[in-house]
Amino acid sequence: MGLICNLLMNAIHLLFVCMDILMTMILIKVIYNRWRPEWLKQINNTVEPLMVPTMAFVYRAVKRITRKSLSEKYLILVLIASLCVTRFVIDGLFNNG
Repeated sequence: MGLICNLLMNAIHLLFVCMDILMTMILIKVIYNRWRPEWLKQINNTVEPLMVPTMAFVYRAVKRITRKSLSEKYLILVLIASLCVTRFVIDGLFNNG
C-alpha cells in the first residue's frame, strides 16, 4: 500500500513541477511583451512555440464556456487563476496534515 501512495505523491509532485515551469514560461512571456529586454529575447523565442498551443487551448476553453473572445492579457490571467485554483484543490485533496 505504501508503494501506491508514494507513486501517487511522486506524480503529484511532478504535476506541481510542470505547473511551476508553465508559470515561469508565462512570466517570461509577460515580461518580454511588456518591457522587451534584449537579454530575454532568446529565452522568449524558445518559450513562444510552447506557449502558442497552451494559449490556443485556453482560448478555445474560454470561448466555449463564455461565448466571448478575450484578449491575450485576459487569457493569461485566466490561465494563471486556473493554475492557482488547481494547485489549491490538489493540495487540499492530498495534504496529509
